Amino acid sequence: MKKQIPEEKAASIFVKSVFYGIEKDWHDISSQLKHILGDSLILDDLSQFYLSIAVIAIQMQTLPGLLQKEQASRMRMNILAEVSSLNRGMGSGTDLVEIILNHEKAWQKAIINNEQPQIGIGEILFDQFNCNKTLSFEGTSYRNPFVVDLLGMAPMAGCWWKEFLDRHKLINDSSMKGDTHT
Repeated sequence: MKKQIPEEKAASIFVKSVFYGIEKDWHDISSQLKHILGDSLILDDLSQFYLSIAVIAIQMQTLPGLLQKEQASRMRMNILAEVSSLNRGMGSGTDLVEIILNHEKAWQKAIINNEQPQIGIGEILFDQFNCNKTLSFEGTSYRNPFVVDLLGMAPMAGCWWKEFLDRHKLINDSSMKGDTHT
């Protein structure tokens, strides 16, 4: 029998586990990226944060395939609310929800352009990581597509929500009726 858990609590667990997981593995992740890309990448404390946000944005894309439409929409809003609560501690000039929405737009744009969706995420991380691996063609500099693809793949490991939903049943905690959904 699956353990019942309120949707808002599940969103909180998800966000915290992504940030914790990236923090815990950051040394290995950054070492691997530096080993492959060398000095073309500037990784700092903010890079760890940006990768966490990318993972959250990508994992959110799995919700419509795992949940009913209404519940997936509620979970998306719960996750954005949880991320927004983290935003309060970041100070002015940083809007975490806006960063996630930009990742979602990049993901959707790549799909519309018949590209792999990680390409859009990779382009964002390329800029956020201050990567200088470019190619030049006829006097114009372009992001190195290998690097963009590699950076786009970095946050895609596993399906957090699938694993979580295999063990838990989400409860709609916004209604007083106590409706449950799977």
